[in-house]
Amino acid sequence: MGTQVTGEETYADAVEKGHYDRYTGGLHGKHDNVRTYWEDQIRNVKLRPHLQRLVTRKKRAGERLRIADLGAGTGQGYELLTSMVRDESDLKLHLVRVLPPEMVEMYVGCDLCEAMVAQGNLAYEDEPNMVFRVGDFSEGFPLADERPFDLYFCSYGSFSHIDDQALEQLFTEIAEHVEGRALLVGEWLGRHSIEWPCYWDEGPEEMQDYSMSWLTPGDTPPEDVEHFPMRLWLGDEIQALAAGVGRKLGVKFNVLDLYDCSIFVGRHVDTAEYNDWIRPTRAAVNRLHEANLRTDLERLKVELVPVPGHDELNGYFSKLQFCWNVLVDYCQRRLERRVSLVRMKNWASFSPALQIALMALDRVIDTVAWMRMGDPRANIIEPQLGYSLRSLELELQEGKGRGHGLVGIFEIRKG
Repeated sequence: MGTQVTGEETYADAVEKGHYDRYTGGLHGKHDNVRTYWEDQIRNVKLRPHLQRLVTRKKRAGERLRIADLGAGTGQGYELLTSMVRDESDLKLHLVRVLPPEMVEMYVGCDLCEAMVAQGNLAYEDEPNMVFRVGDFSEGFPLADERPFDLYFCSYGSFSHIDDQALEQLFTEIAEHVEGRALLVGEWLGRHSIEWPCYWDEGPEEMQDYSMSWLTPGDTPPEDVEHFPMRLWLGDEIQALAAGVGRKLGVKFNVLDLYDCSIFVGRHVDTAEYNDWIRPTRAAVNRLHEANLRTDLERLKVELVPVPGHDELNGYFSKLQFCWNVLVDYCQRRLERRVSLVRMKNWASFSPALQIALMALDRVIDTVAWMRMGDPRANIIEPQLGYSLRSLELELQEGKGRGHGLVGIFEIRKG
């Protein structure tokens, strides 16, 4: 009688490793759908042309890139940079990466957390050109003993962990470390986010209470969530700091781009920890991008309460709210066959960004209306609504610190 192979050990090992845990998709957590389909994609869109020029220049010189990643965690920045494609609208079979891994001479990830550093070194132990080191950039540039880099990178709001004096020192030491020219990419928390109007009137240089309560289960008591100080920034403050460092050192410290991200879908939109009237828009957008899951589109609509004494900010958010809600309402009525794009009232008064978003959504709905398999609403139309809302935020942002994130892309030139 032959031996019966049951696979019991294989299945037991799979269960232990979590492969059979309940599937939760991208509805919440650090790597939710907004992070994947909005925030990281917008970072790619904005950084792509500048990184492409840098890669082209290095190729012509017969060289590869050296990258310093500050607040690197376990290497998410490396994955973001090396997965960026040159042209997502290219429908050919293969996509071309802007920065393929073979173009990276050395990646040094630096983080204050020893556990993160250890995990990063373990995860990339087979990559000889990648190393993670413990370092604290609140005390200056922690990789000054390394050779100059071509890209100094810091993402996901990490620069908000330090105050003005420490940031100026860090920018100064990075600029001194640069040889010739380099890119510097940084991200902060925006002060004028609708997530925390309680901080709009606070002093610009004050550190404010912040938590990452969005990472914890919903039933976690507030007193069990760690709070720590963060500096919230405006766009003109970052521009002024960069210009000041450039003047002090006699180098060009050019702002190539400065943009707001996650204006209506920031992390604390869902927690309402700092704003009790806000609606959980991020949770609704996460549903738009979840496969085989239909969304109650009413949950997407933004309802704002004007903040006294801030007419300019109220006006800006009202404009974005109007465009956002018009797009959501059009999608609802179009799915019910109660509206036609060519007969929409006030079309001429709509911003170009809203007009383009409406046309894109209308074409998708019209194209998939005949489909009878795969739930076209959940898997095609709703993701397209998400992308159209994303385009509104991207086109109507002003880089002034009005989103959860404020990202700056700089070029430092010497000589």
